[in-house]
Amino acid sequence: ALKLNELNLRISNGETNALFTTEQVQQIARVIRTGAVSDRRRYKDNVTFNLTSDDLEKINQVSMACRYHVPTDQIVTYHNHLNKIPLIGLSGPQQNAFWYIVGKAYGQGGSLITLTKNELKDAIFLPSKSPRYLDNALVKVAKFMKETGLFVKAEYSAGIMEVAVDKKLSRYNGDLCSWNYNLLRQIKYKWAKTLFRLLVSTAEYGSCRLSFQDLRYLLAIPASYRNHKVASEIIRKSVIYL
Repeated sequence: ALKLNELNLRISNGETNALFTTEQVQQIARVIRTGAVSDRRRYKDNVTFNLTSDDLEKINQVSMACRYHVPTDQIVTYHNHLNKIPLIGLSGPQQNAFWYIVGKAYGQGGSLITLTKNELKDAIFLPSKSPRYLDNALVKVAKFMKETGLFVKAEYSAGIMEVAVDKKLSRYNGDLCSWNYNLLRQIKYKWAKTLFRLLVSTAEYGSCRLSFQDLRYLLAIPASYRNHKVASEIIRKSVIYL
């Protein structure tokens, strides 16, 4: 595009033609610049935005929600270190509860979060069973979380779950993993849930390479299971399920 002072503007109006000289065009340009409203998007000096780790975590949540085209409350984001911890002893619904709580804890800066029994029941998609069964399941989840050493508090009592994440895991950094919680909840096979997380966490690299023993460890497969059974039944079934 040419600047105004480089134009030789010719205006046609029926039979009358008007020719502007370069000096006239420059004068018009000066009038426009003088009367124009200043662009507030431009700053004379550099501008610095001071963002806290909590602000950056919220920005990351919005970014992930846009990437997966789902609301932010369906996105589970956490430090990738959690993927290296086998969920020993947790059933499928208990894994759902664990990751739902982890997702709610992200972006809270290590602050204590409180979840009710009814909210957790709806979130983890637990089959209709006795209230005592749900209570026992959530007590076991809280105990597991506490034993990892990554949560400064994890307690379930009287229908209330209270959790606070260790601050070193709540700080924003590049080693994060995010995925759609509804996808995990739909997976019924508990070992397939873990395989799903491992694949998602390495998706940007294009491949996931693990030794057989490391995969056994991360899938939390009991030591009594023979390797042939693990390969032919658990791993193969998980891959087919996904």
